[in-house]
Amino acid sequence: MEAEAEAGSANVKRHKGECFSRKEKHLIINVLNYFSGTMNVTAAVKEASKALCCSERSIYAIKKEDGNEGVSSPKKRKQRKGKQSNDRLHVYDENVQSVIRRKVHNFFITNIPPTMNSILASVNDDNDLPNFKRTTLFNLLKDMGFEFKKVGRKSILIERDDIIRWRHKYLRRIRKLREEGKNIVYTDESWVNIGHSVSRAWHDTTVESNRQAFIKGLSTGLKSPTGLGPRFALVHAGGDNGFIPGAELTFLCKKNTADAHNEMDADTYEKWFFEQLLPNVPPNSVIVIDNASYHSRKLEKIPTMSWRKEHIIDWLREKNVPIEENPLKRDLLASVAHVRHHYDKNKLDVIAQEKGYEILRLPPYHCELNPIEMVWAQVKHHIKMNNKTFKIKGMEELIKMGYSQVTVQNWQHYVNHVKTIEDGMWAADYLQDDVEEFIIQVSQSSSDEFQFDSSD
Repeated sequence: MEAEAEAGSANVKRHKGECFSRKEKHLIINVLNYFSGTMNVTAAVKEASKALCCSERSIYAIKKEDGNEGVSSPKKRKQRKGKQSNDRLHVYDENVQSVIRRKVHNFFITNIPPTMNSILASVNDDNDLPNFKRTTLFNLLKDMGFEFKKVGRKSILIERDDIIRWRHKYLRRIRKLREEGKNIVYTDESWVNIGHSVSRAWHDTTVESNRQAFIKGLSTGLKSPTGLGPRFALVHAGGDNGFIPGAELTFLCKKNTADAHNEMDADTYEKWFFEQLLPNVPPNSVIVIDNASYHSRKLEKIPTMSWRKEHIIDWLREKNVPIEENPLKRDLLASVAHVRHHYDKNKLDVIAQEKGYEILRLPPYHCELNPIEMVWAQVKHHIKMNNKTFKIKGMEELIKMGYSQVTVQNWQHYVNHVKTIEDGMWAADYLQDDVEEFIIQVSQSSSDEFQFDSSD
């Protein structure tokens, strides 16, 4: 009986909002009927709740459903098109994330441990940022790679260790490359809709109708697009010397998904990289890219658990890896793990290295370290201030004009701005070390005091 009790206590209640299937509902009704034969309804529901690890409220609801029209399967939820409300990294774009990240690092730079309250106040005091609720900002920070760690009675915000290491490795490498006088080229993709236009403008509130405007010889204000319309993909590269000549790629997207990154694939990006970028980049340059999936196609596929056993064996034999007689699939994958680092390489990195170039990958969630993000902002500002027709042909011309507005001096200014951000992050990483060392020391001191007290 004790073993049964322990097994029952190990059951986990289903998550809130998780629907019961028709089969599960029938099971609940049968269990409820079993207990109802020896006790009243209230007691039977309580016992059924304990036995099935579901709430009494759910059992009452299923009982009511069975009494009315009989239990049925849960209705399928319709998938909403476009952005989902909980998809925070898409709702709040990279520019918003970049500003929030800098605000957190400003606390580190001034050696003030950032708490959730202080971060929230700093963000909501900025008129250029959305007004966040505490929970939304907390979840967004976690999505961006931050973690909350408990320190005494305060909670301070610390970035994930893997992101800190990646960023510091990137900063150390790019500093060394600059000292060596390497030419650094930044590349990225962006998107713009033909309906891209200003969201706010002056409006004459005295004009109340089209008729009134016609009589007075006035207008009803700026014409607005009926919608966002089709989307153009923009790909380019540049650095201290301005845009790379011949590296511009602009095309009309065929899809119109919520995530614009779905418009790009590895084939398109690699074709541009090898045919338009590399032939025009100065020799021995360093090319900075982010970690989008289409930038990271593997040179060859590495076996995983989803592979058939015979295919894993073929792969290992091709690599001249010894295989034991009658091996388990897990043993084969363990052999793969031992040699994986020799073959787990990105196609872009390998081919670029063969041609004398180095690819440097940005740490995750750090678009602010890429000056081309500011270039995109300048190009799109020109587009929205001059977009009059909201037509495809007109947008193509606007994009070309937008590029022509970005001068070498603009590029140099944006690169210098990124260098300033890099210096701040470099200093902040060491301050985080100091904060975490303080956390460890406090924890150890508390432990020592506890041991001392217990010995008396």
